[in-house]
Amino acid sequence: MSSCTSAVCATTAPTGSQAIETIRQRRHDYATMMAAAQSADVESAKAAYAKLTAKQAPPANSPLASLGAALQTGDTAAVQKAAVALQQARGGPHPPHHDTDDGARRAAAANAASTSKSTVNILA
Repeated sequence: MSSCTSAVCATTAPTGSQAIETIRQRRHDYATMMAAAQSADVESAKAAYAKLTAKQAPPANSPLASLGAALQTGDTAAVQKAAVALQQARGGPHPPHHDTDDGARRAAAANAASTSKSTVNILA
């Protein structure tokens, strides 16, 4: 996000909760795209691909870009083949991601607790 006033322009980084929500949304879009591609629902896969790549296009020679190209052709066999190649490039099928807010909060709290116990005197 950025907000500009006259000659001053400030950019702020997303908060932790915004970053987590962005990651969740990308995972959801990816899962939707893959499920649609594997079931030959080209239109739904195209929509999910567009959402997934809206802010940044994938590298031209990547498996994700290959899936995008196959989606543009509308050839269901090519889409399914590209989806399999993408899944293999990512290390095969992954278990579904569950809502891990509690786990993420516990991990963040544990990390904060462990880092707050160690202090470094930067003035010495």
